[in-house]
Amino acid sequence: MKFVVSRGLNTNTALTNIAQKWADLLETSYVERTWYPNLEDMLKGEEADGILIATMEGPQIYTKEGLLKYHPGMAVLRARKTGSR
Repeated sequence: MKFVVSRGLNTNTALTNIAQKWADLLETSYVERTWYPNLEDMLKGEEADGILIATMEGPQIYTKEGLLKYHPGMAVLRARKTGSR
């Protein structure tokens, strides 16, 4: 499975640096977001199965199935479920 790393459209230099560090850690390519008009084109152009995206809202993963984002409210639900055992 091939992943690449990029940054969100509305970002700053710090997030670009984070995305580049993620790419180094994962030993994969950092792809500049401005090279592609949308994420679907990036998947096709890079022949990737997924994209790890550094955004101001946190990390996101995009695949052909759609976008997966972390939401802090989900942690509360998981904690409640775990605590009810």
